[in-house]
Amino acid sequence: MKIDKKDAAIILLLAALGALFLVFGDRFGWSDLIIGNITVFTFSLTTLYFSFSYDKWKKNKENEDKRKGILKGIYKEIVERARYLGYFKNLLVSQPDNPYIPLFPPFPKSAWESAIANGYYDPQHQSWVDYSYIYNATENFFLNANFANDIAYKATVSDEIKLERLFSIHAILLSQAIEIMVIIDVNAKRLAEELSISIEETKRLNDEITKRIRETLGTAKGK
Repeated sequence: MKIDKKDAAIILLLAALGALFLVFGDRFGWSDLIIGNITVFTFSLTTLYFSFSYDKWKKNKENEDKRKGILKGIYKEIVERARYLGYFKNLLVSQPDNPYIPLFPPFPKSAWESAIANGYYDPQHQSWVDYSYIYNATENFFLNANFANDIAYKATVSDEIKLERLFSIHAILLSQAIEIMVIIDVNAKRLAEELSISIEETKRLNDEITKRIRETLGTAKGK
């Protein structure tokens, strides 16, 4: 967060005026008392404006840090969602005839909810439109994936009908996963650049998410 150039210019101007009154006040025929009062008033005004500017700068910095913290949370959440989608995609590709898929846990969304609660969501900004799409689309994916599990484990129809329905849903899910992952990839890269997230931190995050997915869903690798 940079210091406001306008505030800095005003502070410098007030300080310069105070110095000019102090040095050249006698040339205007002013008494020492008048010069002293004007100088004190000018420097007091300078101090007051500096204090006001600092408080404003500090508040803006706190808000910016909070905004970036929430954006970093969104970055982590959408990357985690992408890794789950990648796990599912790889599972379907490696086991195309397997009608059974793991029961997906609810996707994390606390950062997104914080963004909404703090008024950061901006429907006029393409990035926020993309985030909204990612969260809504992955929530829909989650519901469809678990609906497929309901059919696989609870449906009382014949195996033939069950498999037909399951493979139909899997095809839809695979298409959704590929489409969502493309959008996540674009936004994750942009966020990583905006937030100055290092390659090392990205790798560490990916390792953490991959480990968590393996522990939750099995040993297949999500990419």
